[in-house]
Amino acid sequence: MFSSAPARVDLESFELPAPAANQIAVRNTRTHVSGGSESNFLRFGPLSYGLKDNNPRTNIGYMGVGTVTAVGRDVQGFAVGDRVTTCSNHASHALIDITPTTMIEHVPDGVNDDDAGFVFLAGVALHAVRRAQLQIGQ
Repeated sequence: MFSSAPARVDLESFELPAPAANQIAVRNTRTHVSGGSESNFLRFGPLSYGLKDNNPRTNIGYMGVGTVTAVGRDVQGFAVGDRVTTCSNHASHALIDITPTTMIEHVPDGVNDDDAGFVFLAGVALHAVRRAQLQIGQ
């Protein structure tokens, strides 16, 4: 899914290639729209999303939940069938580069996909608390 103009979202089909050595393929079951950055992009265009080139065709999204469907040969710690949260665009499937800084987490048993998708939003809120040097409960 991408946006080609403010207040417009387009869908397109794509072929997902096999994962490279350091990638996993994920079939998304949920993706979340950010109430801030993505909503501003859809209302006001690429510059509000922080894009310098004002490119109107931009893949949007950065929070997803899904199941690993394939694993690159050098990937460790992830296997086909694992449920994960990722920073991926709104799409049915995504290739995720596995690096030391990749934002990806295993979803624990007992946590449903709807709830798991909010892990990165909670991280943003906690980051704001830490940056403000507040303590939980203040």
